[in-house]
Amino acid sequence: MSTTGPATPTMTNVDLIRSSYAAFAAGDVAAVLAVLADDITWRVPGRHPLSGVYTGPDEVLGFFGGLAGRSGGTFAITLDNVLDDRDGTVAALVTERGERGGMQLTTSAIHVWRILDGRATSFQGYQCDDHKSDAFWS
Repeated sequence: MSTTGPATPTMTNVDLIRSSYAAFAAGDVAAVLAVLADDITWRVPGRHPLSGVYTGPDEVLGFFGGLAGRSGGTFAITLDNVLDDRDGTVAALVTERGERGGMQLTTSAIHVWRILDGRATSFQGYQCDDHKSDAFWS
């Protein structure tokens, strides 16, 4: 399923998140950004040049550009599972992959989303191997 905006009345939070990852995989950044609230807080863990807190869709777009630039466009996410607490919190279990400077990244991560009125208000990434992720992105 693909979306070009916030959730419809029949779209669940799980549907919204699944469609966002599908749009990201397809390179449809506009569809991903359309799901984000204007004041989204996007937190990236680690001790590398891309870690930090990004606020608003424009800063998140800059983060996406950093992912693409540092990985030579090879960064990809596979959505493995989605868990919904039915109270606005959705956890995406993912596998992140990329290549950079002869290194290959394949690591599991958890992305925790807060959804309000069909829009993502916050994102928090959790890496299953912080050291591996830091080494790759540094």
